[in-house]
Amino acid sequence: MLRFPRPWILFCLLAIGSVSALGAVYGVRPVAAETGNQALGSGGWVKTELYLGGTQQGGQIVSEADWSTFLAKVVTPAFPRGLTVYDAYGQIQQADGKIRRQTTRVVVIVLPRHPNQEASVSSVIHAYQRQFPGTKVMTLSIGVDQPQFFIP
Repeated sequence: MLRFPRPWILFCLLAIGSVSALGAVYGVRPVAAETGNQALGSGGWVKTELYLGGTQQGGQIVSEADWSTFLAKVVTPAFPRGLTVYDAYGQIQQADGKIRRQTTRVVVIVLPRHPNQEASVSSVIHAYQRQFPGTKVMTLSIGVDQPQFFIP
């Protein structure tokens, strides 16, 4: 009996493959991985996710127009080779035990490891929190193998 992979496995494979093809199209070459840094993997590429909370001090929500402007003027120039953005819903337990729920925008960047990448991520985070006071931000970076793109 022929078995097919579960849909989520196929989706993950296609997503990872898409990133690699983009690298091939734009002539991006993987950078050698740092030795001894097992936490970031050995593939020479880094996937960074920025979770940008949408609730400011006083409960004001970051508007779609303000987000679009921030994305165009701050995030895109910091990562001109490409990124993915999607809307999410997040929640976090605060020190007093209350659950804080908020809309969240997730920015995903997959690029060859580069010394300036962390500085670019930090500049986006600081700019976001300056422009939208009181917002919560989380970042996650993991090392990945060189992505494969599949272009027809």
